[in-house]
Amino acid sequence: MRHLAFLLLLSALASPARAQTLEEAVAQLASPDPAVVREGIESFGLIGSAEAVAPLAERIREGLPPDLLRVALDTLTVLGQPEAGPVFFDMLSHRRPDVRLLAVQGIAACSPRGADRALATALSDSSAEVRALAATTLGELGSAASIDPLFLALDHHILEAAPALARLVDAAGATRLAGYVGREPFSALRPALLTLLSRGNLASRTRVEIVARLAELATAEVRGLLEDLVRSGGLPERDPVRRAADDAATRIAN
Repeated sequence: MRHLAFLLLLSALASPARAQTLEEAVAQLASPDPAVVREGIESFGLIGSAEAVAPLAERIREGLPPDLLRVALDTLTVLGQPEAGPVFFDMLSHRRPDVRLLAVQGIAACSPRGADRALATALSDSSAEVRALAATTLGELGSAASIDPLFLALDHHILEAAPALARLVDAAGATRLAGYVGREPFSALRPALLTLLSRGNLASRTRVEIVARLAELATAEVRGLLEDLVRSGGLPERDPVRRAADDAATRIAN
């Protein structure tokens, strides 16, 4: 994101007729010359205020050629204003998957109201890349309302839903998530399991039960996960989850 902002800044500074004010930038958006429109879009990125969102969103809805649409969406993403939420929501139904992906990125940057509902819809997008990013973003936003849609996504083998769920679920959800071991590739579930077992705000008893369930598999993959959990330093020395993981790893190794 910082790299994108830096590129926008360099591009705008290099423009000899760069707009200096909001009014000038708005006027440039109406130009028939694509180069002038681009200049106006980049100027909004430098203006950097919530006032820049409405005219830029309106211009996006009026229609832009693909290259300028990408620049406009990138600019709104850099601005990071929640007011940009509605136009990003609109772009989730765009016919091109690259635009829908930019919309998810924008929602992640802006965290607008209604983001969880919009991203839950994106979990069924035809593009695997859009689905994956939507799942990851739902985990980052941290809305409990996203849990059921994420489990549904995991049922449809959108494996990025697992790490997102690991950040959100309560004890019952943690047990449910651990139940996917054996149903999905262990390597895909590994990051989610490590997150679950490291969460200090999740009851120790629940996490110890998950360790016990994993230990029953007695595979090298499980041993490696448990050893990494112990070595990570994320759990206190006398933590019952750490002790359970250490004991289980030792039994599997022997």
